[in-house]
Amino acid sequence: MSITCDRYSKYEENKSDPPLEILQNISRYYHTSIDIFLSVELKSIPIENLLKLGDNRILLPIMVDRNQNNYIEIVPHNAKAGYAAGGYSDSTFISELEHIYLPWLDKNEKYRTFPVDEDSMPAHNDKSYIIGRYIEKIGDVVDGKTYIIITKNQEMVYKRLNKNGKNVLVLKSDNNFYKPYEIRFSEIAEIWEYTGSLERENYKPEVFDANSLEVIISKMQQDMEELKDKLQN
Repeated sequence: MSITCDRYSKYEENKSDPPLEILQNISRYYHTSIDIFLSVELKSIPIENLLKLGDNRILLPIMVDRNQNNYIEIVPHNAKAGYAAGGYSDSTFISELEHIYLPWLDKNEKYRTFPVDEDSMPAHNDKSYIIGRYIEKIGDVVDGKTYIIITKNQEMVYKRLNKNGKNVLVLKSDNNFYKPYEIRFSEIAEIWEYTGSLERENYKPEVFDANSLEVIISKMQQDMEELKDKLQN
């Protein structure tokens, strides 16, 4: 690394900080991104328990037990906003999440569990959790499959995806009441492919009888009137 042992020991003992050119040398020597040295507290997360990502992204901490089984972090409803707001790249935030272990999942992949807060993707509801497998490349997205998307503008959604060849993804809901919309690749922070779900209540298919349809139409009329009032004001 072209530095003396005495100078290197000062960096290890936190007596001084290496300048950029030395930090680059250290990074190359250990085959580790500079992003790790700047963003991760290596005393709390061993470097061998970090999953390397592309595009200079911070590494994902991998929680393992004594048998090297890969734990799955659970993002609860009350942490959803924090995760989407940048918690996904905060090693301390991730390390404080609760976690579970599911033996049938691939030990060589990274998984995480996310809450569902909407009714756009039946049979899942706001008591459901989606188990997602981390997708590193947009090209690995398969048309028609469902994914958890975390965007750079602090959104977390669960949708069915399609690529249209124009550097955008089309996000579609299984509930046809919600219209599809597009999101640019550059707006995406993370993508997690659906690999399973945890349900806290039985799925109850909606039955649309005459009474329920009347309620729906009445609610739509009410919403239209409120929208009309807002536009007029």
